[in-house]
Amino acid sequence: MFLVIVIAAVVLLGVLPIMLGARIVKAKNTGFNTAFLAAVCLGILSFALDSFVSNPILSAAISTALGTILLTLILGTSLWRGFAVSLIVAAVQIGAITVMAHLVAT
Repeated sequence: MFLVIVIAAVVLLGVLPIMLGARIVKAKNTGFNTAFLAAVCLGILSFALDSFVSNPILSAAISTALGTILLTLILGTSLWRGFAVSLIVAAVQIGAITVMAHLVAT
């Protein structure tokens, strides 16, 4: 049961925001498989940066730049649209986490 909850959380917080952002900016690749690949690549990037970069501000800047490039390549869109997707994903994830934290706290 725990595994099902974890998989659902990964899909809801990782894949669906990427699909939503890709469709909003009208990217070439907006399907589930592409969004899943992008989420996995972004997760690997985040893990690698956390391992090698100790400064959180520098890590965030590098992550934003490389994440934008990854999204641009995977989703088949322009660099600015890839950046817009990363902003949309961050906004959706922060909003979802905030709502969940509020629900748990009450």
